[in-house]
Amino acid sequence: MTAPSPNALELSHVSACYGPYRALFDVSFQVPEGGVVALIGSNGAGKSTVTRAVSGLLPTSGGSIWLADADVTRWPAHKIAKHGVSSVPEGRAIFSRLTVEENLTIALRQRVGRKRLAESLATAYEAYPVLAEKREQLAGKLSGGQQRLLSLAKVLVAPPKLLVADELGLGLAPLVVDTVYEALEPERRCSSLNSR
Repeated sequence: MTAPSPNALELSHVSACYGPYRALFDVSFQVPEGGVVALIGSNGAGKSTVTRAVSGLLPTSGGSIWLADADVTRWPAHKIAKHGVSSVPEGRAIFSRLTVEENLTIALRQRVGRKRLAESLATAYEAYPVLAEKREQLAGKLSGGQQRLLSLAKVLVAPPKLLVADELGLGLAPLVVDTVYEALEPERRCSSLNSR
């Protein structure tokens, strides 16, 4: 048994499989408290698989995953989320037939509760003015970059202990990618794992 890690996240000799296909082989790395780590590699290298394993969406077949003081290796995804991990999956992760405000309301009500909802919506609109301008627009009608900002706003308004993001800039223009990464800057107090 490994001792608790002083890092926000620590993977030690983690392996994972999709059925008979082994996708991760003995992966080890750390994300320091307040730090940012980017996983970079070609398609099929296992970046998304790592994010799924850390989030509890894919069981591991070996090794251990520590979130600060807790061994979460066998925890289900909902328990890892309650422990302070927010995941922004590849793609947009929005409800395209709901408005921007409805998307934010659903996510924020779950994270902060009804009593803090109005305050959290105001924080989201202050932090992301383009979302305030588009609050009544269907989320599916937003540009790709605006949809990505919406998916980030849903988790960053109430900052998690650890943000796990998969392919934040996928399919976006370079200027839009800069905007998406700037949206993360004020949240340096939370650690993050990002695959590119």
